[in-house]
Amino acid sequence: FFWHNPSPRPGSTADLFNSALRQGKWKLIDFPEEKRTELYDLKSDPAESVNLMETKPGIGGRLLAELNAWRKEMGTSDKPRLRQKEKARQ
Repeated sequence: FFWHNPSPRPGSTADLFNSALRQGKWKLIDFPEEKRTELYDLKSDPAESVNLMETKPGIGGRLLAELNAWRKEMGTSDKPRLRQKEKARQ
């Protein structure tokens, strides 16, 4: 399962510009603007409380490569698209 959020709403819902990949028990979330990637084992940590990106770099790197390939194939934006309300707040 792939996900891309091109229109974040940090001022209203606190969601950020990100993309995610779910593969089996693994969930990877990439926050390009923050230069941060998170990896979770949803089977043992359904609350997503322990980021495993540093302790499982092989899995994280493989999933990030798959996510990047998907984003390229789909032509997703590499910059967030601001909603009208967010533009007005700036």
